[in-house]
Amino acid sequence: MYKQPYEAHMLTTVCFLLAAIGTLTTGLRFWSRRAHESKAGLEDWLILPALIFAYGVFGIALWGTFSHSLGYPAPPPNVPGPGGFRYSMSPEQKNFMMIQFVMHPLYALSTSLVKLSILFFYKRLFCTRSRPKFTYLVYTMVAIVLIWTVAYIFSQIFACGSSGVATRWDTVVNINRKCPLADNLSFAASIASFLTDLIILVMPIPKIWGLHMRTRQKFSIVGVFMIGSLATAASLVRLVNWVIVWNGHWSFPDGEYIATIAVTWMVVETGVGLIAASLLTLSPLIRYASAGRIIQSIRSTFSTTSLRSRGEASEGNRKYSRDESFVMDKSHTGNTIIVETDIETGWGIPHQNDASIGLKGMPAAHIPS
Repeated sequence: MYKQPYEAHMLTTVCFLLAAIGTLTTGLRFWSRRAHESKAGLEDWLILPALIFAYGVFGIALWGTFSHSLGYPAPPPNVPGPGGFRYSMSPEQKNFMMIQFVMHPLYALSTSLVKLSILFFYKRLFCTRSRPKFTYLVYTMVAIVLIWTVAYIFSQIFACGSSGVATRWDTVVNINRKCPLADNLSFAASIASFLTDLIILVMPIPKIWGLHMRTRQKFSIVGVFMIGSLATAASLVRLVNWVIVWNGHWSFPDGEYIATIAVTWMVVETGVGLIAASLLTLSPLIRYASAGRIIQSIRSTFSTTSLRSRGEASEGNRKYSRDESFVMDKSHTGNTIIVETDIETGWGIPHQNDASIGLKGMPAAHIPS
């Protein structure tokens, strides 16, 4: 039996730290919109409820540590014998099971809103009418995330069927008898969550790799988008720990204590995903940092030979309206490179289009001065 509540201290620290950083990055996200003199987009507003649900995840985890239901050794079972813990349920163990039951839906809502925010950020940054395939991919992933969210929440609430939700915090014997599919459903949902994280992470790479720039610069841009890999890594670690806990969770009386590790990684995945989604949008704050120089280097790779705008512009003093496009022609390729920098995101991503494709119908773009 473990003697020191190291996991309780760790979980408490992680909750407070991620809550503080998540709040800061979300606030900076909206501050950057104001610095850009632009309105917040759908991807920004989705982060707010994601943050609220994340607070719920952090708060419930903290309540678990304060009540000694998470991160502490389980009390001795009331039923004697080596398998007595299967037939008894202490108040701390019951609280732990309730914590899991409430935390899972909050986790699903928070992480799903973060994924939707990133997907709509991709849509704003990469999607064009001339090449709608990526748009279809974005909306397909949006549908998958929504379906996963509903399925995950329903599987957690109704896993015990007609036995009722109270069975989820009953004795181990009753849980295994009345909720035989609960663990299988949770495991399947965890795998699906990791796979969607992985797909969303790699979605921009083909778009970036198709740009006409040096390989080193492509790697630099991909590196910026790999901020999201932190959340994917947390999702993978949580999945691995979930398997470990699942296979040995009830093999000894301190199963809840070990399961705290899995809860901790659920908290980490929730918080890190929230933070990573906001970091991707903080272009005004990193303009002079390495990521900002990377974005600026995209523009410098092309020779500007013509500038067409649909808004108001005066020679010598560039002022672009919100629906302008910045056009660069590569004379030796015969293709037109359009660097679309959305005023809502502050990112500039060049798109290569056939020279025959005009600017009409292209999405609004803006190049900040």
